[in-house]
Amino acid sequence: MNKIYQTEFLKRAQNLQHTGKTAGEKVEAYNPLCGDQQTIYIETDGKIIKNISFEAKSCMVSQVATDMIAEKLIGQNLEAVQSLKIKDVEQLLGTELTPSRQECATLGLSAIKDNLKGE
Repeated sequence: MNKIYQTEFLKRAQNLQHTGKTAGEKVEAYNPLCGDQQTIYIETDGKIIKNISFEAKSCMVSQVATDMIAEKLIGQNLEAVQSLKIKDVEQLLGTELTPSRQECATLGLSAIKDNLKGE
């Protein structure tokens, strides 16, 4: 777990790229186990993800993971979202996660997947 707090993670945590309220459908994400909350904005053209941004009251693992997931998904087709798994998130973060940190790291992804499932 210490690997997650290496320099690249900390740099990203200090310079999140996809935060703030933007155009798109608003999705709420909440983890009742720890209290993490995110509001995610997803803009699509029906086939392609045009933008994802978020506002968060959550831990850094949750925020950095959602930021990296947003970066990975922008420009992708909607099917790309459903194929992402925890191992993909761990690869983005550069480390294996404990079960509790897996919940943090996939908070945004789970909300995005649920929202885009019907499109």
